[in-house]
Amino acid sequence: MASIRSQQTSAFHKSHDLESPSPKRVTAIDGQIGERLRAARVASGLTLDELAGALGVSYQLIQKYECGATRLSAARLIEAGRALSVPPSYFLTFDDGADQPVADAEVGGTLSANKHCAIRMITDAEEADVDVVRQLLQRLKRDGFSRAG
Repeated sequence: MASIRSQQTSAFHKSHDLESPSPKRVTAIDGQIGERLRAARVASGLTLDELAGALGVSYQLIQKYECGATRLSAARLIEAGRALSVPPSYFLTFDDGADQPVADAEVGGTLSANKHCAIRMITDAEEADVDVVRQLLQRLKRDGFSRAG
């Protein structure tokens, strides 16, 4: 019965000049997700090996994800988000800038990937180092520092 249905579906696609969708075929969206994965990995300071270890896969598979040659499952996206301290939605929000805002429930607003990474690093830092960073940011804000200037 299943083979008859498969033959009928194939015949329908051929007769209507339609391409049969393939769940395994990678698309441009897979490439964009891979680019977001790489951006988050680099921003977090993890190597291919470190991310691979956190996800329980080889570094070669991470490379394939990042270049869009292999699709990531929803479960793997969630695992990657946890390993990189970004919400899974980060991988599914597309824009041409790496500084795309990402919703963050813990902060109650939106964070760019860079800000998310900075918060993660500050959270892991010693209190004295956090105070130095806070003072530096205050000086930069007071002096009107910006990358555009």
